[in-house]
Amino acid sequence: MKTYHDMISSLLQNNQSDIDAYFGCYQESIEKSIKIVTHKVSQDDLFAMAKQYGWTLTAPWFVTHSDTYYITRDTYDMWLGKHWLHTSWFFYMQEVAASLPANILPIKTWDVVLDMCAAPGGKSVQLWDGLFHTTETTSFP
Repeated sequence: MKTYHDMISSLLQNNQSDIDAYFGCYQESIEKSIKIVTHKVSQDDLFAMAKQYGWTLTAPWFVTHSDTYYITRDTYDMWLGKHWLHTSWFFYMQEVAASLPANILPIKTWDVVLDMCAAPGGKSVQLWDGLFHTTETTSFP
């Protein structure tokens, strides 16, 4: 029986340096990223709030327009998923790669979209944000 390692090695033509690089990526951590729910809060307001918590939001180098950002924090004393900004739906924790499909669809308000891959729901949040986006967002002093 062929193992996953065997299959990848075969695809990489048994080039050991490529195999080592491929399997080495499994040991690297993935940068945390968030999607700003723009119908709840403006990007400027969320950037200002993030700064207050010692967070830095950085746009991915390969995306020209997005509401998904890498996030780095000064301290890791609280899980992002337990932060009030997340539980209040001002941002959704989502990997940058998962945010790309919904960002490239030319959707506009009140279009009908069938999301057949809606687990756990990140793309659905993005589609919802795009379909029902208005200029009214929650404003913070």
